[in-house]
Amino acid sequence: MRYSVSGGGTGGHIYPALAVARALRDARPGGELDYIGGVRGFERRLVADHAMRGQLRYHELIVRSLRSAGLSVHTVLDPARLAASVPQAWWLLGRLRPAALFTTGGYLALPLVFAARARGVPTLVW
Repeated sequence: MRYSVSGGGTGGHIYPALAVARALRDARPGGELDYIGGVRGFERRLVADHAMRGQLRYHELIVRSLRSAGLSVHTVLDPARLAASVPQAWWLLGRLRPAALFTTGGYLALPLVFAARARGVPTLVW
């Protein structure tokens, strides 16, 4: 079986997601694991450096955390990236076909939960 795990932005989202990935790997040795993170997220480096290298494939969405301070071009771009990441997540989940999705919330959760619901993928948000 294939499972997808997601969490991004801070260690408070990433480390629990990695712990769940490790538990899934131990409980289902033949299973496939995918980690879905952001393009520029801290999670990319942590997953790459993680001990599960080779056992955990990394996929990314274009979504980034929303900035609330100050006015800049990102005030417009960040919500646009969020909107564009929903069909991207739908396509990715269709390609991966996970048996379930586990997400720890954060900026990645919204597009993934919408896409998982549309695809009928059982989802757990922690």
